[in-house]
Amino acid sequence: MERSQRIRFAGWNMVAASQFAKRFNFGASAHYCKKGIDLLYDSLWCNETFDLCRALHEGAASALLFLGDISDAQKYANVVIDNLPFADSLAAQYVVLRSWERMGKYEEQVDRGSAILRGLNFDIPLEPSPSFIMDAMAHTSNIASKYSIEQIAKLRSGKVDTRKKNILLSLDSITVGALRSSSPFLPLITCAVVNYSLQNGVYEESASSFALLGYFKIALAGDYKEARYWADATKQILNKSGTSIASSRARIMLYGSAVAMGDVESAIYSMLFSLRCSFYGSENLSLLLQSHCELLRTMKRYKELAKLALIDVVMIETLIGTKSNAFDIFEGTIPTENFILADAKAKQNIVSIELIHTRRFFTAFWFGDYQKANESYKAASSVPSSKMPKVWTIYRECYKAIITFHMYAEGEGEEWLQEGMKLLSKFQFWKTISKDVIESKFLLLQAEYHAVSCEISKARASFEASIKSARDHGYTNEQGLAFERYGTFLEALVETTEASVCYKSAHVCYLQWGALALAEHVWKKYKLSTCNEGVHPLLISAAVAKHARS
Repeated sequence: MERSQRIRFAGWNMVAASQFAKRFNFGASAHYCKKGIDLLYDSLWCNETFDLCRALHEGAASALLFLGDISDAQKYANVVIDNLPFADSLAAQYVVLRSWERMGKYEEQVDRGSAILRGLNFDIPLEPSPSFIMDAMAHTSNIASKYSIEQIAKLRSGKVDTRKKNILLSLDSITVGALRSSSPFLPLITCAVVNYSLQNGVYEESASSFALLGYFKIALAGDYKEARYWADATKQILNKSGTSIASSRARIMLYGSAVAMGDVESAIYSMLFSLRCSFYGSENLSLLLQSHCELLRTMKRYKELAKLALIDVVMIETLIGTKSNAFDIFEGTIPTENFILADAKAKQNIVSIELIHTRRFFTAFWFGDYQKANESYKAASSVPSSKMPKVWTIYRECYKAIITFHMYAEGEGEEWLQEGMKLLSKFQFWKTISKDVIESKFLLLQAEYHAVSCEISKARASFEASIKSARDHGYTNEQGLAFERYGTFLEALVETTEASVCYKSAHVCYLQWGALALAEHVWKKYKLSTCNEGVHPLLISAAVAKHARS
């Protein structure tokens, strides 16, 4: 076949590939792109075929990425990057970034992404200092202050600029990698996306960074008012967006739309987040364990994500006191939590390291081993990612505060009281932000403080108020903890009958939660028996209370 004819046929292959891609038939699209490239074996990247070669390679890379053929997707994308000026290779750069993301190699994704940002003249230092990050956030806030929420949502108008769109796609992918690896670059990348969007148009790819900036305004600056501004701006962006991968990432609980867009990682993360919220929200542990196992069966190709889910499984199994087949699903490739920790340390996966130490802190706390809990708390707190608030941060700080007051009561030193008071002040402030979530925890810590301060009547009132608040909000686990701590307080006053009533009430709460091993631990530790007095009058099933509210 003559060269000119092969070039014409390659063009027809590109037309066919484009049509199949529009119909979401990426297998056929990849096939025709590869065939077109093969036809150009002696004419690749010459003046006559340059644009066609680019289109075929970009089409093949995108289709293969969607199909999960990561290695070949990277291969075709890198060919584009090698043959185009940097400014013209952004679509291929995005494929490479997404391929690292698909493989769970978030550190590599952030490293590559940071290099891309510097190539686009974004100010991303190699080692950002805290002051540099705060200055960057202040600069972004100053730019945003010129716009109302409604104006931000209208900053894009007219025809979509392909180059700007490709830049924002890459920025969104970098943001995801930085978030999932708890990268210290995340605040700067977030500011970069927001600044670029405000200057060049706000697309759905901007939404995640707008939301994250609000998050950092709370986490790093304690500015809840401005955080609300960024949250409202995010809502406006999403209201004008479709069901793209980028917009699905910005929505916390959009499992269905993430799956529909083929963004399996975001779908899995969304489900894990939902299950984790259900755990802390006092859902039945047996049902949660079953849900985790069902999700894990779909995650054989996503082992890095599976490791995060397995850490949660270990925590649930410890509380229940039974083993599931969760680890068996991976046929020996992920044998134990200790293996996950060793692997995380080898890969410097700080998210998994923090999560494992936090899990061990929780378990040691619940089963009364405060010395081991302190060791795990220190290990978790030493990880850089621990500075970023997460769903479990509230509980970790609450349990740590209980331990500090306990250590002070045991005569371990004034510094424990000071640390406990600082944590109590933090919860007092948090209660003004979210009363439903924080109130019972704050009241429990307030009771602990009154107890070590020998303010007996105030301590009684606060313990009972905490129990009632946990009951009214349906937090069976917190109700059980408050009963157990109240019992410890009463036992110290030698009110043994009343203490036994509280311990037995805690036992009932833990049973209702499904924490059978924890309930058995309480029964044995406090030497309960069926001859003891009945349960406390404040004990009303959290499940009943939750049903009544709904």
